[in-house]
Amino acid sequence: MDFVVVLGSGLIGGERVPPLLASRLRRGLEVHDRQIGRGGRAPVLLTSGGQGADELLPESSAMARWLVANGAPAAHVQEEGRSRTTDENLRFSRALMERDDPGYLCVVVTNNFHAFRAAMTARAAGVNGQVLGSPTARYYWPSATIREFAAVLWEHRALNLDIAVLLTALALVLTGSQ
Repeated sequence: MDFVVVLGSGLIGGERVPPLLASRLRRGLEVHDRQIGRGGRAPVLLTSGGQGADELLPESSAMARWLVANGAPAAHVQEEGRSRTTDENLRFSRALMERDDPGYLCVVVTNNFHAFRAAMTARAAGVNGQVLGSPTARYYWPSATIREFAAVLWEHRALNLDIAVLLTALALVLTGSQ
């Protein structure tokens, strides 16, 4: 692959990488190092995340610092620091990848609970690659899963409403015929 895109997820104290984000960065660095270890060309580690109102710097900058501090060559790290949502992460990262290599192939790294929605979003954004999940602490799974479920329902609300109306009509027809 040509790029390893690591999606941001917020910072502690406005500038420090939290454990959830460190898991993504570790997985991205593992993918990067594995490709080099197999004799492949070093992929660009593309950190993606803008600066929230409560953050002192863009997430992408804190992520890039973490990668370099943990062994990534600075020359292999690139930042996308404008995005505020998963959709923007992927659209803005795609633009950078296409600019540098129109035939790029990438791996997008996020946490495992977020991988399904990120993959749907990547597909919709036209990203040429796969999504890979990183480990998440067990205590975080219940709330994260509920949040992701709600997000998928909301993102596809028109389709979900159509299905609900269809099922309700079907139920009314079936109960009326008895």
